[in-house]
Amino acid sequence: MLKKLRRIFLRDGLRKLIALLLAVMLYFGISSRITKERIVSGVPVKVTLASELSGTVDNITTNVTVEGSESAIDSLTPDDLTLHISVDQNNLVSGHTYAVMPKPSMFSQRDGVTVKKCNKIILHLQKVISRQLPVEVRYGGELDKNFIITGTVAVPAVVTLTGPEDVVKSLSKVYTSEVPLSKTVYEPFDFYTEISSVNTVKIEPASVLVQTGVSRKFEEREIKGVPVLLLSGTQKKAYDVSFVRENTLVDIVVSGSPSAVAGVRADRLKPYVDASKVNFPSTQMLPVECSGGTDGVVIKSVTPGEVAVKVTGKDK
Repeated sequence: MLKKLRRIFLRDGLRKLIALLLAVMLYFGISSRITKERIVSGVPVKVTLASELSGTVDNITTNVTVEGSESAIDSLTPDDLTLHISVDQNNLVSGHTYAVMPKPSMFSQRDGVTVKKCNKIILHLQKVISRQLPVEVRYGGELDKNFIITGTVAVPAVVTLTGPEDVVKSLSKVYTSEVPLSKTVYEPFDFYTEISSVNTVKIEPASVLVQTGVSRKFEEREIKGVPVLLLSGTQKKAYDVSFVRENTLVDIVVSGSPSAVAGVRADRLKPYVDASKVNFPSTQMLPVECSGGTDGVVIKSVTPGEVAVKVTGKDK
């Protein structure tokens, strides 16, 4: 049986081979003329924006209806149909939208395939604007408790922001990265630092010089009811000198470092009135003077600043 079948296949073998080849060629010739449609999903959309525009245009895809030969359609991939869109500022409409009705010429070309339909592409875009904004310096860390920052200057004090209109217009200032402070900083210093980035916005210059003034901290303290001394000098021999008001007291405001001010005692303060130069009977308003009594402490004010002193002649 097998021998009989073999003789049948081998008889006129050349003719049979030629017939087979012609059949295959006929099949591919006919199949190439048969067309079909297909919806291709996830076709990439590549957007080229003019420099005056900004927007999120990455990872955009669309669905495309294509027509072509069966073989070409079946082997088609989304990347083969990539849609290319170029956007000009003049085409931007109000509301920051840009609508594109794709044309077949905007797709990558593939032999045997024709683009039949694609939905409208809506892009959300903004104009790119530039604006100058002030720089605000931020600090990180702490100074010693007896020191404070007395001044901060950023050089330059303003920088230029370029980016999407909505983002740039929403800002009133920009901030530096933190300028480091520590308990070992006792004097003014300069430090270069970057401007904190803002999403989708270009900042020029990107860094600034921060000049920081540092000085010892001063506090004030009011000490109430300090007795006033009366100095009469040599006039005491010829005159009686006294305060018009007995138990004359004053309030004293002192200033200095926190530790020095905290250590000031009322009995160490010596407010006084010098009546030694008064050489005739009278009642006068004389200034109250005061010595600090503690290193690093300054007398800021004495209240009242003048008190009444009475000078009378002694009975002989």
